[in-house]
Amino acid sequence: MKDYRLSALLIASLLMIPGVVGAKEALTDYLEMSSQYEAIRLALLGDSTEGVAEHARAIQDLAKGQLEDFDAVKSSVPGQDIATFEATLQEIQIVATDLSSIGSLSSAREQFFALTKPMARYRKLSGDQDSVVAYCPMAQKAWIQPAGEIGNPYLGQEMPKCGEVVGE
Repeated sequence: MKDYRLSALLIASLLMIPGVVGAKEALTDYLEMSSQYEAIRLALLGDSTEGVAEHARAIQDLAKGQLEDFDAVKSSVPGQDIATFEATLQEIQIVATDLSSIGSLSSAREQFFALTKPMARYRKLSGDQDSVVAYCPMAQKAWIQPAGEIGNPYLGQEMPKCGEVVGE
């Protein structure tokens, strides 16, 4: 019981520190978007495009909403990162729009790689510590996934475990 109270007190005190609430909000926004990204990764891992367009549209909408609601003064994004943050969300929105209208599995994989680039920047800006960046030397492409067993979205079921964690 003491451990629980101490943990609750520590968390509450951290949330009162300026910037931590904003960082928590940035992480929450990123996690919401990354859950859609993960659903796309899993579809591609299974050699499918089922649901990809819907999840891409959800990412597009989330990025658009975050851009519309972004307040540089209230956010915890450091001043030197504001332009990068906004540009990253704009790029995510554009690439997600392209991904939402894909036709083939190979084009979905190419657009997924294009989406991975700004998502990796957003991941870093948000401070996410739960996902990892993996890289496949055969496909010469990276992706973001939960920590644990590799699940390669580019080679799918042909070589689902090809790759390694290159960033945490």
